[in-house]
Amino acid sequence: MPTYNRKDDLSAAFNSFWREALNSNEDYYSKLTLKEFVHLKKAITNINNIITMLVTESFVTTLHKDGVISTPQQSEMLKQLFETHANTNGFDVEYSDKQMKIVAEVKCNIPVNETSFGAAQENSIMDDVDHLFHSKKKSDLTPKAIQDYYKFMVFLDVENVRIAAQKLLLKLTKKGYQIAEYTSKTKLQKDTVYFIYISTEK
Repeated sequence: MPTYNRKDDLSAAFNSFWREALNSNEDYYSKLTLKEFVHLKKAITNINNIITMLVTESFVTTLHKDGVISTPQQSEMLKQLFETHANTNGFDVEYSDKQMKIVAEVKCNIPVNETSFGAAQENSIMDDVDHLFHSKKKSDLTPKAIQDYYKFMVFLDVENVRIAAQKLLLKLTKKGYQIAEYTSKTKLQKDTVYFIYISTEK
């Protein structure tokens, strides 16, 4: 009966990811020293910010594809996204011109309970939904001003996120929040927060 080998297990998982990502058969595990693994760990600390940025970019692209925003509006929203520091306070998207006002929070949570968000995840999302209705102290938008914005809660569409989000939607609705799931045919209302799911394939 074969015995477990931690090094073989970890190196296989490591190489499997990089080989698929880089379309290569290299043994990347063997090529890296401990010092280089430490550098890699430091680089990966930014992975959440990278994912949030990419999901936000895809969200803006989706709005443009669906005809919600124009090409100049898309360009300006992306310009604001790329010029804003990852740790800047406020909403992930906060756009306003004479024709369109959009505010959005982006969540890239993976449900910790398979088909449900964990308590901390739920509380964070519910806080963000409340902020979309009433604004927050770290935003320049006043509670009155945010009422004129179309509001979105953006989710990364990974396995079981839709199921978990739909459970949360029901909880929020019972609490009196006006929540709906966005589709390309949705007629947007400013008194509603729309759940929108952004695929990793976009």
